[in-house]
Amino acid sequence: MGHVFISYSRQDRELVDTVVAKLEAAGIETWLDRADIQAGRQWRLQIVKAIDTADAFVLKLSPHSAASKNVRKELDLAEDAADPFILPVLLDDIQIPAEMRYQLAGTQQIEYFRDPAKGYTDLESALVARQTDLTPPSDPEPKEVEIIIKGQALTDFDDEFQAKLLTFLTENTGAAADELVITKVEAGSLHVFVKIPANAGYELKALALNDSVSLQTMGITGLRFVGDKKVIPISPATAPTGFLKTWRGRIISGLIGIAAISALFFGGRDLFSGLEPTSTPKKPTVHLTETASITPSPSPLPPTPTPTNTETASPTATETPTPTKTASPTRTPTQTPTPAPPTVVAQQNTFCRSGPGTNYPLAFGDMTKGETARVNGRNEDDFWVRVELAKYQQPVDCWVSQGENGTVAVFGDLSLAPIIPPPPTPTNTPVKNPGSSGSAGGGTGGLSGILWDDQNDNQTIDGFEQRFDKIPIYLHPGNCGNPNSQTLYTQNDGSYKFADLPPGDYCLQIEVSDLPPPAYDWKLSGNGHVNIVKQNVNIPADGNRVYNFGFVDTEF
Repeated sequence: MGHVFISYSRQDRELVDTVVAKLEAAGIETWLDRADIQAGRQWRLQIVKAIDTADAFVLKLSPHSAASKNVRKELDLAEDAADPFILPVLLDDIQIPAEMRYQLAGTQQIEYFRDPAKGYTDLESALVARQTDLTPPSDPEPKEVEIIIKGQALTDFDDEFQAKLLTFLTENTGAAADELVITKVEAGSLHVFVKIPANAGYELKALALNDSVSLQTMGITGLRFVGDKKVIPISPATAPTGFLKTWRGRIISGLIGIAAISALFFGGRDLFSGLEPTSTPKKPTVHLTETASITPSPSPLPPTPTPTNTETASPTATETPTPTKTASPTRTPTQTPTPAPPTVVAQQNTFCRSGPGTNYPLAFGDMTKGETARVNGRNEDDFWVRVELAKYQQPVDCWVSQGENGTVAVFGDLSLAPIIPPPPTPTNTPVKNPGSSGSAGGGTGGLSGILWDDQNDNQTIDGFEQRFDKIPIYLHPGNCGNPNSQTLYTQNDGSYKFADLPPGDYCLQIEVSDLPPPAYDWKLSGNGHVNIVKQNVNIPADGNRVYNFGFVDTEF
């Protein structure tokens, strides 16, 4: 019996782990990527193979996973599997994104959020029935891969081009030369069909998902397994598209140069005389259809000669080092560089949180797109990292996410940062305001936050959601309606900040009618629908309050 692949968002991990534990206890083997595919990290062969060989693909649908680009890629891979069985499990009452509706049309959906007990029972029953109907797994069959090379004509696929491509495949997939079979070559750019061992095929597919530079350099702009519905696109190389065409000229020029040098040292003797290999290397099997009238060469390109003439080596060369150099190894330990701590780069404008999770409020401090910060801690699953924002008068430690919806990319060895236990359950306590760099310092108190379009109505500021800019915000001393009010407008990232506030009670007011079309409501649990936001605020001495407002589109 094979395995069940679980596709999910790391932000739903606690709930998903509960369901997975029950499935494992029932004897159903599951496969889920604990390491995650995080920003700046790579798709791995294991995950591509696990999806293709799974008995079933269980999609844990929530607002987080529905917005995840990696989850959508996993769904694409599952749809292209040899015998797909896709089972969506709705963890929340959400509207399935348009990008997923076609793939999930007609599939059995389990509404786990309505009745978790019944939802789990239905899931287990469906998986048991599926695995009962399947034949025992066997070794995966070889894959036939269609490789698309843009800017090359059918006539370009000569012996040298063929050798170049096959060498590339052996070096980048681990396949042996005699395991590769070119089945046909077609025009329309250049489409080369190669039969390749399954594991090597998964490796090639992972390279494509990672937009590998090596594929780009070869001029490969897309590939797919024959039978897949979608081609995996690959960004064009920064090198000229005629790279493969010029390769032949570079080889010839190089050989001419080598021949000229050999004439100086060997008196004009033939450079390759007496250097034939002792045995003929195996050539990859090539079967070409009539779409490409190409006569395969009887052998691959001649191997680079390795001269064996030992007369060129000076017999006294080993005596040149002086005895005093033996002391140099004692210095090497002091020259070992200390590993640099990991850093993060913001992929978009983002606010930091006071703890590793969306249930923690936003802390004072933010990062703008492209900003770099040092990592000084991480949570146990590496999904959240704590960074030091040194741009303020007093450095700020706060948490940012690097997951599939994360706002930062990590560079360097994250294991160098210590694991930090999460702080206590968040409460509405003030956070000390360190003040911005270049200013007079943190005043007596502050009030800040964000206004955004809460598209999935989860009261979490997700990276894909719109921020509202140029929206007026009114701050009344004491009670709302006090004529002595302050007014400011939100910035481009939806943020606002009142600074230098004396301690006391205030009323924060936002007119919902000031938001852009369509019609919005402010909907917080227990508050119902309102058209005017009125938030009572107490500003303590030398303290900062954070209030964010997510608005819901009432047309959906």
